[in-house]
Amino acid sequence: MFLDQSNEDEELNPVLSGYFCKLVSLLISRKQKQLVPYIFSPKSMIIENLVRHVGQKSISEILNKLITQIDSDFQPAIMEQVRIKQQMVVEKLIEHLGPKKHEENNLNASSIFQDMFEIKEFFNIICAKENIQAIADFACAPMDENTKASKTASLAVLNHIIQHHIEQAKKTDKKDFKPENEDEDDMVQQNNDDEENEEDQDAGDSSLANQANVLVEVLLGKISNLENILQAAHDGTSVTNSVHGTPFVPLGQQRLRSVELVLKMIQMKKEALNNRIAESQIPSHIMDLVKQFPWNNFLQLKVINIFTEILENQDNQDFIKAFLASSKVGPAIVEMQAQAMYTMESERQIRHGFMAVVVSISNKLQKKYTAAAEPETAVIEYLDGVGEEWREFVDNELKASNTNNEKTLGGCTTRNNMSEEDEKEDSNYDVQMEKIMARFTNFNQILSQNSGNDDDDDDDDDDTQEDKDDGNFDEDDDKDDSKAPDNFSSNDSDSGVKIQVVKVPEPQELA
Repeated sequence: MFLDQSNEDEELNPVLSGYFCKLVSLLISRKQKQLVPYIFSPKSMIIENLVRHVGQKSISEILNKLITQIDSDFQPAIMEQVRIKQQMVVEKLIEHLGPKKHEENNLNASSIFQDMFEIKEFFNIICAKENIQAIADFACAPMDENTKASKTASLAVLNHIIQHHIEQAKKTDKKDFKPENEDEDDMVQQNNDDEENEEDQDAGDSSLANQANVLVEVLLGKISNLENILQAAHDGTSVTNSVHGTPFVPLGQQRLRSVELVLKMIQMKKEALNNRIAESQIPSHIMDLVKQFPWNNFLQLKVINIFTEILENQDNQDFIKAFLASSKVGPAIVEMQAQAMYTMESERQIRHGFMAVVVSISNKLQKKYTAAAEPETAVIEYLDGVGEEWREFVDNELKASNTNNEKTLGGCTTRNNMSEEDEKEDSNYDVQMEKIMARFTNFNQILSQNSGNDDDDDDDDDDTQEDKDDGNFDEDDDKDDSKAPDNFSSNDSDSGVKIQVVKVPEPQELA
């Protein structure tokens, strides 16, 4: 067989793998009833061989289809064999996320996992404690251990697991909500009958609450690892960028995805996890990263999302106050705003890269601070403790930045701020333009009418020539015809264009 011709360390021919993928894909779509019993039979090693060569993209696509696109209308014995193979595939793919595997194995395994989350059975298998623990171990490995590809791929899977759990929790909250209208209540009950029946089957270790507890337990053990990973100073290969020539160690995918992991952990809204984060040095390390990498837009967006989640979506005031105090966001903003302008090597000054984060977070804090209805006590207490430096920043730099950001590029396009004199001048300008355009229109009409008259004149000239040839030419008629109006104008009173008929004298014979 094609999959048996090489061992795991040898790569399959990519061209032959592509043809093999096309062939098997056709069989899956057209001959699934005959294919599935053969592939998932107890003696078959096809699935195991596919997992061995998951580093080949074409092979990983076949494995993904065989695992996630199988119908469920087979006999119970066959479906039991499918379930056993699925369990084995999940465990093997977790191993392919590890540092001992090639980068292609890590990426392809991560891609298959992200497709599995949409299938309930797979999500339950992945959320088993031993599987979550293995993925978290790979994802939160120290900066100087394992491989970057392994840690990045594992972090992507872990973040996806948490995000999927958050979405499922929101759906459950919506189902638990009972509207006041009884008709609406009956409609919701009728539409969700199937989903409720599925939830009844998930009692035990696969329930959403138990999965959440497993996630929290595993993540709590990784807080100290995240503290070390998110430190600003780490050894590595230095690079330079186009803004400044000072060498620096890049942020890297691991720290960037670790910041995203912190955001997902906060979005879970688990008290034990939030309190542990607020007590750690993770918030202050994140602000230090913003200072260390002022031009990294991806980091800035994730940091803004973290503070948006805390200030707008969290209800625990004690956690909000503790996180703000731990992050030292107030003094950090005051420190960064003092360097609002950055001087390049050419002595040209530009806006510093971290000012977008400074302005965004400051506006969110001020919005909570000055809220008219039910102000956030945690934000008020924290900002009052920052001191006069914060008030000075709000009244000067933040106010000026907001005013500048509200300006429309290319000039103001609204008429609200225009003076009466400007409006009058603009009105006169419009009137003048209307007159000019009217004159152009009249001129075009005259030209078109004149063109028609020229055609008539040509016909008259032909008739006159014929009359001369016949000897019936009358000079009086010629005089009458020559009595054309001295001028011609359109009916528009605003028209200034006139056409005057000019009689050209006949040429005289030379003596």
